[in-house]
Amino acid sequence: MRVLFVAVRFALAFATTGLAGSLAQAPAWAASDTKDPKQYGNCAVATEVDLLTDEETPVMICQGENSSTTVYIRRLHSGGFVAGLTVGLQFHTSDSISVAIRFYPDPVIERRARWSNGTAFLLDEQFVTRLLPKFATREKLVLKVGTKSDVIDLTGAARAVQDLRHRSGLLPQQTLEIPARAF
Repeated sequence: MRVLFVAVRFALAFATTGLAGSLAQAPAWAASDTKDPKQYGNCAVATEVDLLTDEETPVMICQGENSSTTVYIRRLHSGGFVAGLTVGLQFHTSDSISVAIRFYPDPVIERRARWSNGTAFLLDEQFVTRLLPKFATREKLVLKVGTKSDVIDLTGAARAVQDLRHRSGLLPQQTLEIPARAF
């Protein structure tokens, strides 16, 4: 899983470094490491650490039975999320590609995505952020990127999303404790 994190991490950094404003992140050539990886069924969560700036970025990846099918979600410094999707090995000359996403049994969602280095990138932060709860509450994710499609069993995704949200500061860091009552 670590090798996959490294490969997808650099592809996502490469595809998003040219964008302005809210995608303020380290350039693709920045050295980084993976910290505290945790496996949850078919999904995993880790924190990427930029070795130059010590900036930490939470990431989540879910894989299909075929390890060439992946969804990679990265937290941005702006607070939103972006996603990288791969389904098999594909070659396209265009810089965009059609993507269909279905959290079974919900309806199909179709989008155009940026295409770079064999990965479709969903860079609409609000859209990707709204998809996170669906990872936690559905059993299957059906992906179609270009002409290829595959299914990802979302076993463990609920715990992975919870961990990603925690690492992103979206949930309280401390556990809730019921205070003792004075009698």
